[in-house]
Amino acid sequence: MKIKSEKISKFLGAKIFGRNLIIESVKPIIQFEESTLSFSTKELTDKNILTKGFLILDSSVTIPKKIKFSYVLSDNAKLDFAMVVEKFFNENHSRDLSNLSYIDPSSVINKGVIIGSGCFIGKNVSIGDKTVIANNVSISDNVKIGKKCFIKSGSVIGEKGFGFAFDEKMIPIKIPHIGSVEIGDSVEIGALNTICRGTLSDTKIGSHTKTDDHVHIAHNCVIGRACIITASVCFGGSVKTGNYCWFGLNSTIMNRINLGDYVMVGTHSNVINNSTDYAVLAGSPARRVGWISRIREKLDLPLAGEGLAVCPKTKENYLLKDSKLSLLK
Repeated sequence: MKIKSEKISKFLGAKIFGRNLIIESVKPIIQFEESTLSFSTKELTDKNILTKGFLILDSSVTIPKKIKFSYVLSDNAKLDFAMVVEKFFNENHSRDLSNLSYIDPSSVINKGVIIGSGCFIGKNVSIGDKTVIANNVSISDNVKIGKKCFIKSGSVIGEKGFGFAFDEKMIPIKIPHIGSVEIGDSVEIGALNTICRGTLSDTKIGSHTKTDDHVHIAHNCVIGRACIITASVCFGGSVKTGNYCWFGLNSTIMNRINLGDYVMVGTHSNVINNSTDYAVLAGSPARRVGWISRIREKLDLPLAGEGLAVCPKTKENYLLKDSKLSLLK
C-alpha cells in the first residue's frame, strides 16, 4: 500500500520534520531505502542519511545537518514503529475454516472468533471475542480463553498433566486431573505449546502474557500478567510467577517454585529456588546475578544487603533492603 508520511505522523501525534513523502513499504534500518519506513534507536549511517525515506527516530539520536530523509522523534521508537506497522501495513491473513474443525455444541464461541482447519474444541469451552485459533489446535473440555487472544498452530491446551502416585510395587498410577485451563485476555500462545490442565484447580495464564513456540506449562501453574516466555521454556508443576516476568530461551523452572514480579531469567537457566521482585537470575542452578527496574533497565546495586538506585530512563528510585528490592513511590 501507499501512504503519506504526514498521515503516519498524525497517527503518532508527532511533529514531522522534512517533506511529506509517499511510503510504500517497511524495512529494517539496514535495508532502509527510498519510499520506505523504518526506525532507529542508534546513530545513523551515511547511507541512511542520503536515503529519501521516512524514519521514526529515538529522541536520543543525533540528527545530521544535511539529510534527505523525513522523520519524527519518539521516546519509544520501536513501539511506535510496531504500532504504525500494525495500523497501516499488517494485513490479517487469518481465515475462518471452522467448518473443517470439530467444535462441541456445548462450547461458547463469541463474536469475531476465527478458527482454523483441523482444530478440536471440546465440551464447555469458552472463547472470547476476536480470538484467533490457528490450525490443528486441540482445546480440551472446560477451557476458558479470553478476548483478543492468538493461538498458533499445533498447540494443545487442557490435556491431563503428568502426575502419578505409586503402589506398594512402585507401579505408577495416574492421578486424576479434573481442573482445567484459564487464559486471560490478549494472550498469545506460540506454535506447539502444551498447557496442561490442573489437578484440582485450574492452570492459569494472565492477560497480555506472550509465549513463543515449543513452551511447556505444567499442571497447576499460575503465570502472571504480561510475562514474556521465549522458545522452549519449561515450567514444572505448580510454578507461580509474578507479573511482567521475562524467561530466556530454553530456561527451566522447577516445580513448586514461586517468582516475584519483574523477574528476568537468563537463557538456559535452571531455576530451583524462589525469587523476590526485580531479580535477574542466571546459570544452572540459577543464582541472582543482578537487579532490574520495571522496564528491565539494569540497576547498579549489590547482589545482597542494602542500597539505593535510580533507573536511568524513568528516573524512578529503587530501595534494596534486607536483600529485597522495592520501587519507591
